[in-house]
Amino acid sequence: MVNVNPDNCLATLVGNLVMGGTGSRTGEAKPQEDPAQLLVSKMSDFQGNRKHDHGVGERQPEPLAASPPRFENRGYPHSVGRLSVVDPPVETDVCAIVPIPESALPTENTAAPKDFRNMPQLWTFRLEQALRYAAEQHAGQVRKASQTPYIEHPLAVAMILDRAGFGEDVLIAALLHDVVEDTEATLEDVRSRFGDDIAAIVAGCSETKTDATGAKRPWIDRKRDHLTTLKNATLTTQAVILADKLHNLTCIALDLHEGRPVWSVFNAPRADILNYYRATIDTCTASDPRLRALAEALGELLVRVESME
Repeated sequence: MVNVNPDNCLATLVGNLVMGGTGSRTGEAKPQEDPAQLLVSKMSDFQGNRKHDHGVGERQPEPLAASPPRFENRGYPHSVGRLSVVDPPVETDVCAIVPIPESALPTENTAAPKDFRNMPQLWTFRLEQALRYAAEQHAGQVRKASQTPYIEHPLAVAMILDRAGFGEDVLIAALLHDVVEDTEATLEDVRSRFGDDIAAIVAGCSETKTDATGAKRPWIDRKRDHLTTLKNATLTTQAVILADKLHNLTCIALDLHEGRPVWSVFNAPRADILNYYRATIDTCTASDPRLRALAEALGELLVRVESME
């Protein structure tokens, strides 16, 4: 068997092409041949004489046509843009570059829309205005026991309602639900800025803390009147109040868990406070599944807090 050196063979082939012949030294005139066709012919002969590197069987010559050769895709492409580079095919020594199927390419329908005005907005001017207004009104206030800035509470109430599935007006009312009760803002301020619907929810969430003379009303009287109002309140008002209580009770549970004094910072005994939470749950009896989810979450947390000291 004759061993063929691929490098020498290829060098000889190129030299012959440059000299215009096929290797003859006699100087005889040869018919002019197309260099491209000659290269194809010589390469075919060369590949037909080669053996596999591992020495098992002979490689069958594969004719080279004008069209690109067919390569076998072994099934694990590494995508690059519109082409994919695959491992060397089983029957060739050449790395193939094969097209990605058209079904995997992006279509016009998947392109980003040019007009975003009709898309749902994750955040709006109204929400931003409500958040800024609440932050300004509650500036300097802190939560009981933890000394956390008070704005954390309306933000948490809004997040709870968002996760429960309520819309933008309810979230805005949640951000503002304490501004009338605990700041210098008035209901008319809220109405002029955010409209009647939101002002109505805020009004339903606000207790009357002082009497006609300006004296502070007893805790038990305020809560009793508020429960009466809550019984006839709209679904959205009840939702904000339940979310408000859920966050307040969560804070109580966390403070108890972390060893902070809790019950001493309230204006009522522990038993009265827990009874008020229970009465709030019993008062919100609407069949809306979002409201029921809030009431059930509050009830489960109340059981846990009742077992904590």
